[in-house]
Amino acid sequence: MIASGWLLSGTLIAFTLSPSLVIGIVLLFIAGATATVFGTIVATFIQVATPSELRRRVMSLYAITLIGLPSLGRLGSSAVTEWLGGIQGAPRAVLIGAATVGVVLAGVVPFFWQRTTVAPQK
Repeated sequence: MIASGWLLSGTLIAFTLSPSLVIGIVLLFIAGATATVFGTIVATFIQVATPSELRRRVMSLYAITLIGLPSLGRLGSSAVTEWLGGIQGAPRAVLIGAATVGVVLAGVVPFFWQRTTVAPQK
């Protein structure tokens, strides 16, 4: 999961720095594929970690956040884009967002390593 998140972040950063349209399209394709892998792994982790009697409720909340939170993210990235100069600031706004994703993932790595190295108590 962490590797796919970092690959997503890296391809978006490379996209913002790409000099040509063809390279940008290839990088966006890779970013889309890694975003799909990342989302699938996250949903799988949630389903595995949730007790059976709560799984429907947790997955419904996950679906709501999957639908609603991207709109809030677009609002924030649009504000940053406008702050950076409108259309000319859009690549820098994407760069900032992708770098933020990479930093957040780096922050949660110890949590996931700790969970995988400690045997679950039953």
